Amino acid sequence: MSKDIVKTEVKYIDKPQRNITEIRIFFDDQTWETFVPKK
Repeated sequence: MSKDIVKTEVKYIDKPQRNITEIRIFFDDQTWETFVPKK
C-alpha cells in the first residue's frame, strides 16, 4: 500500500509546470480585454 502512495507523489512531482498564456476578462457590456504576460 505504501508503494502506491510513493508512485502517486512521483507522478505529481513530474508534472510540468503550467504557465499562463493569457488572461481574458469579460465585461457585462459584451466587451472583453485580453492580457498576455510578458515572458
